[in-house]
Amino acid sequence: MKKYNFNLETVLSVRSNLEKLWEAKLGRANSECQIVQNRIDLLNKKLDESKSGEINVHTLQVKLQYEERLKYEITKERNLLALKEKERDEIKETYLEKSIDRKIIDKLKDKSLSKYKKELIKDENLTIDEMNNSTKIREAILGGTV
Repeated sequence: MKKYNFNLETVLSVRSNLEKLWEAKLGRANSECQIVQNRIDLLNKKLDESKSGEINVHTLQVKLQYEERLKYEITKERNLLALKEKERDEIKETYLEKSIDRKIIDKLKDKSLSKYKKELIKDENLTIDEMNNSTKIREAILGGTV
């Protein structure tokens, strides 16, 4: 019997590579979101720290300006995070589509391989049956002449 050959192997390879590419993009998008979230956390910590401590007439104006600047930076980073999360969700959606595409071809390959194995077993059984039949015929011929 011929060697097993899956006709869509190149399609499977391409889809696997696309899935890996989008998986890497999703990883980068997750990292970018985490970096922005860490900056927001740091700015919130600085804002909390600025609210504690001594306040006098000379430092009040500077402290208020600093807090306003931190609030502005937090708002800016939150907007950036929302944008990054939206991008990440779009990438995740595309990744899931590519993953499904690959799994479809993978299942086709599994079915094809299973069919090939069944045919191989069937052919082997036919060969064994033919050998048994030819042995019986030979024994009958040889047994009848003796």
